[in-house]
Amino acid sequence: AQTNITSVGTLTGLNVSSHITSSGNIKAAGDIIATGSGSFAHVVGRSFATASSNAQVQNITMTEANYPGGSVIGLDMDSNTNDVQFTLPALTPGLRYTFLVNSNAGTGATLQITSPSAGNLAGVAICDDGNEDILGTTFTIAAAKAFKGTRLEIVSDGVIHHLTAFCLCDIADVSTA
Repeated sequence: AQTNITSVGTLTGLNVSSHITSSGNIKAAGDIIATGSGSFAHVVGRSFATASSNAQVQNITMTEANYPGGSVIGLDMDSNTNDVQFTLPALTPGLRYTFLVNSNAGTGATLQITSPSAGNLAGVAICDDGNEDILGTTFTIAAAKAFKGTRLEIVSDGVIHHLTAFCLCDIADVSTA
C-alpha cells in the first residue's frame, strides 16, 4: 500500500522498506549511503550540465552555486575571435568538473582554465605527441587548438585543483603560467 506524506517535521530513525518517490528536492545534513546485496548498491543520477558559447568573449568566474560539483560544461568554441576563460571556484575537497569542447575552436579563440589561488593548478596534459606537466595558475590551449573532443577533468582535494587535459593538439599548443 502507498502512503502519501506531505509534511512530517523532524523524524528520527525512519526505515522505509520500499521505494521513495519525491517531486521535490531531497536534502541530507549527513551522508547518503547506498547499501544492498553484494556489490550492486549504488546511487544513480546525472550531473548538472550546461553549455558555454564563444559567440561573445567568455570570462567566467565559477561558483559552486552556479556550477555545482560534478558539472559537465560543454564548450562551443567555433567563433573566430572570442576567447573562453573559466576561473575555478575556491579549493573545496571533492569538487569535480568536466569541460568538453564540442566544436573546433575558431582561428583566434583560446581556452584557459585558471585556479583562484596562485600556483594551485597541477596535473598533466595528454597531447597527440606526448605529455606536458601542468603546474601553475592558468592552463591555456592556444588559439584554434582546442579541437572538438578535447576534455578537461578537474578535481580538488582542498589544496590544489588537479587538471587532467586530454588534448587533441600537440604539446607546443598547451602551456601553463
